[in-house]
Amino acid sequence: MKSAFGILGLWCFLAAAGGVRSADAVDFAELMPILTQHCAECHTGKDADGSLVVDSRDALLKGGESGPAVRPGQSAESLLVQTLEGRAEKKGKKIVMPPGRKEKLSSAQIALFKSWIDGGAKPPAKAVVAELSVPKVPVRSQPKPSVFSMAYASGPQRLAVGRHGKVELWDGKDRSIQRTLEGHRGDVTSLVFNADGSLLYAASGRPGQFGEIRVWKTADGQLQHLYEGHRDAIYALALNAAGSILASGSYDQSIVLWDPDRRVAKHTLAVHNGAIFDLAFRADGRLLASASLDRTVKLWDAEAGLRRDTLSQSSREVYAAVFSRDGQRLWTAGADNRIRVYQISPSAAETTNPLLEARYAHEGAVLKLALSEDGNRLASGADDGTVKIWETSSLKETTALERQPDWPSALAFLKNNILAVGRLDGSIGYYEATTGKSASPPAQPELTRIESRGLHAGTSGSGILVGKNLGQVRELKSASPKVKVRLEEGATRSETELTVVWTAEADAPLGPVEIWAVWEGGDSGRKPIYIDDVPQRFEGTNALSMKVDSSFWGKLDPAGDLDEIEFEARAGQGLVVDLRSSSLGGKGSPSIAVIDPKGRVVAESRGGDSAEPILEFEPATSGRYRLRLRDRMAAGSTEHDYRVTLSTRGMVTGVFPLAAHRQGGQEVRLEGYLVRKARPVRLESTEANETELNLDSKSFRLRQPVKVPRTAFTEIIERESNDTPTTAQILAPGEAVSGRMGSATDADYFSFAASEGQDFVIETTATRWGTQADTRVEILWPDGRPVQRVRLQAMRNTAINFRPIDSNSGGARLDHYEEMELNQFLYLRGEVVKLFRMPQGPDSEMAFYSRNGKRKGYFDTSAMAHPIEEVGYIVEPHPPGTPPAANGLPSFTLTYANDDDADRKFGADAKLFFRAPRSGSFLVRVTESRGGFGDRFAYRLEVREPKPDFALTLNETKLQVARGSGQSFTYTAERRDGFEGEIQIDLEGQPEGVRISSPLLIQAGHMTASGVVFVTEKAKIESSGFSLTARASASFGGVRIEKNVPSLIRVEVKEAPKLFVRLEAVEKSAASAQESLEPEVLVIRPGQIIPAMLRVSRSGHDDLITFNVGNLPHGVIVDNIGLNGVLMPRGEHEREIFLHAARWVAPQERLCFAVENQAGRQTSRPVLLRVASTN
Repeated sequence: MKSAFGILGLWCFLAAAGGVRSADAVDFAELMPILTQHCAECHTGKDADGSLVVDSRDALLKGGESGPAVRPGQSAESLLVQTLEGRAEKKGKKIVMPPGRKEKLSSAQIALFKSWIDGGAKPPAKAVVAELSVPKVPVRSQPKPSVFSMAYASGPQRLAVGRHGKVELWDGKDRSIQRTLEGHRGDVTSLVFNADGSLLYAASGRPGQFGEIRVWKTADGQLQHLYEGHRDAIYALALNAAGSILASGSYDQSIVLWDPDRRVAKHTLAVHNGAIFDLAFRADGRLLASASLDRTVKLWDAEAGLRRDTLSQSSREVYAAVFSRDGQRLWTAGADNRIRVYQISPSAAETTNPLLEARYAHEGAVLKLALSEDGNRLASGADDGTVKIWETSSLKETTALERQPDWPSALAFLKNNILAVGRLDGSIGYYEATTGKSASPPAQPELTRIESRGLHAGTSGSGILVGKNLGQVRELKSASPKVKVRLEEGATRSETELTVVWTAEADAPLGPVEIWAVWEGGDSGRKPIYIDDVPQRFEGTNALSMKVDSSFWGKLDPAGDLDEIEFEARAGQGLVVDLRSSSLGGKGSPSIAVIDPKGRVVAESRGGDSAEPILEFEPATSGRYRLRLRDRMAAGSTEHDYRVTLSTRGMVTGVFPLAAHRQGGQEVRLEGYLVRKARPVRLESTEANETELNLDSKSFRLRQPVKVPRTAFTEIIERESNDTPTTAQILAPGEAVSGRMGSATDADYFSFAASEGQDFVIETTATRWGTQADTRVEILWPDGRPVQRVRLQAMRNTAINFRPIDSNSGGARLDHYEEMELNQFLYLRGEVVKLFRMPQGPDSEMAFYSRNGKRKGYFDTSAMAHPIEEVGYIVEPHPPGTPPAANGLPSFTLTYANDDDADRKFGADAKLFFRAPRSGSFLVRVTESRGGFGDRFAYRLEVREPKPDFALTLNETKLQVARGSGQSFTYTAERRDGFEGEIQIDLEGQPEGVRISSPLLIQAGHMTASGVVFVTEKAKIESSGFSLTARASASFGGVRIEKNVPSLIRVEVKEAPKLFVRLEAVEKSAASAQESLEPEVLVIRPGQIIPAMLRVSRSGHDDLITFNVGNLPHGVIVDNIGLNGVLMPRGEHEREIFLHAARWVAPQERLCFAVENQAGRQTSRPVLLRVASTN
């Protein structure tokens, strides 16, 4: 019920006070956790009971409906105390808190609040952040890294195992882990080796965002390439036998066919109506089968990118597909419990692939299929925990394995008919395929972890190596000559543990040093020990106690474990607690608290630099303190290691100001923990972009080197109080300022002068340099009013359909998209995007302009997530103050403001482009988007004139071109500081008889342009080929600037291809000469459709051909092509196409070309497309 006093919701308090304390001894910080835990549910926000909010000391002083709840210095008169003691009255009745049958506060607890009030109800000594206290619910077991995929390479006998975020490479003979490939984003759902096992393709991705394929060199574990594609996680991969086509299938319902040599996508097959779960190539490398959620298996001509047949006999989802070794049969399986076998014809055309048999195989859904190396056995695994082996010739069950402890999520046949079964519980089982019996791996030593792995430099110590089959180890090695390691003489040895002795010289390198075991068969995997400059203690060999200036190693095991480490501290002694776990290989997410001799929490941290807790505190009294450690998720295991260091030395994490001028003499203050008294560091002059500080190791500890960015700006520091428009700090030209967020509501104001029409860039740097601030910037008039930027008038409405989009999505499905035009602006709840490409079919989305792989915001609006059915509007921009149109639709006024850089380069840092509407002073307001504050919430602000620029990259630096044909290349622009203009690229250096696309134009606002190198039959080219040079130019404010750009390093002539391509006017004959160096001209007008002719000369490639027309102006498309694109059937030599120019396309000239996709991507001679004026 509502209380007249506004405090009836204060019904339970947690902390027990040890007795009456002096008024000065009670800090509000001790009361805040109590209020947060037990009162915030009813007394926060706008609907707080009795209008009383208890989230701060100021809120208690303000009170609720009946006035202040606290009267400083007068606890007896304070309504808070009166209700706690039952002295308050309402309508003649006594009111006591907690109400009803709730347990009342003890006198000691009430005394704690009374002491604070009588002491003046002072604010906390340090800023207090309210933290939600939640029950600690121990987990019963630690989650294990599931196996999601496996693949086997028979040549090197190597097994790849995909887990979350990583791939393990196992030796197929001794089944030991050779190396781990880290860095995958999401679950590794599919793996495939190339023919000789030298490369491994691994698929993963983030649901609803993107898919990725990482290509690894298996010999040394080096990443060779990263493919990024799809709009959802990738679930399936397949590589044809020749290694010329890589197929990926995603939850976004599409299949992408990649060219591994050129590392580009050749085709996108978006015909399935459900997620793609499996892909398989026939032995000929051309026919591809895809298994889908839509209950079908489709057969594809992967060279042409065309569907051959759809197998729709399954009644539920299809999860797996595999071809026989001769390619004549296809097995499929899925959620309807059946394995189906099809007879596949050589052409795989419709009606030629009959179903031979459907066998009820498992009681559960069939998850995986695998074929033995000899092709005689087929393995199937189901979600009922069963795995069966079948004879392929008759689909007769020959062996049933023991029931698996968890879902068999991956299957792979190894040498000698050994079947590996990967499970969701993370384990892997090995079985003899002929008998179903367990096939134990050869007993080879395996090093899994090291106990007591810290060592004080200049000392010796002992540790324990833990693993398997360690009795064979004869020697140990170290990666540093300053660190020696050996087996302990006379120590008891076992197969699972070895006691070792290690010695670190006094000048040994601090940090991790790898050690490994050696036996007759080779080396084990490497594990690190850690060299430090303080003594090390270990849980198990030492009591749970430590000394100041030492480290303690322990583990949180089992789940829910809590460690309390005792230490002696002196009053007034500054101490830093540094807790490390994940950076040392630990699996946990620990928190830490300092408990004083009376059992009170005097310092606590649940986060910090590198997401590992750091805190500092100063003991109020001398005595025995405790460090309390627990896992935030109540998890625990033998791998939940931690190291906590208690030090009197300061911990340096950064500097302030955040940057310094390159000229010497400027000082920076050290930032971090227990460094407030440290002397500033004076910097020397440098031309470098950063300076690494050489700090005294006797005074400071570091987690990582401290580096100071060096700039051309005069770097100054924010001067308080600049938290109102009238007290704004003045920024002179050439100055950049470093500031901090002082409170949750802090707003820092800075003033700068501008002339009418002058352009500025307002930019913050915070997260990029390691601070925690998520900044937002706004431009204001001197009186604090926002400066209006543009008024957007809605012209038609729309809404997001089918599925929501996150802040990174490059497109959305929209209602009424047929009414829209490209380049129109779309307003979505404060975010403005621009339409780039229309949906390319009924199951496609409207694409937006993107930058750096994410959609770009216009008018510096920041990206955000949008739910399904959110309303949006196609809008037109108008100057501020323009009267709204009388069309029944709303208008929106945007001010100059930005939260996250709209070009998606700077993460959470802000960047804003501003043009002064008149001469005078303007204000920049900087705030923290989430309300964070403190020393770690620092930022750097610069207000400068823009420096528009661009840089270009080239996708190919070496081309092989056949006479009478061409090859394409693409330039990609990186636009800087708001430059959106046209970029012209001029190439030269071609010998006689060679035609190149020059000049090449990247259109305004666009990022790429593609060109052709075409070699005629009579071209005069030396055997070594030739080189091209390139220069780019663009206009900046009316001034034309030229610069050197990457060039085609080498063009070589190769043998004649099987196909020659021409793009010509319709009336041109098929025998037209290819020798002319002047481009043919096609003329089109805005809104017009014109015909053109694709012609080919076949010289060994008689099959179907698909084409793309490249480098068309934006707004000109190849029309009426259907879902399969531009294609030319088998045996034909020409195809008429139609070019369609949108009504808004401006007059221009652009060199375009045709490229085929089946015979080495041969291209036509460049053709000049002239968009003529409609006049």
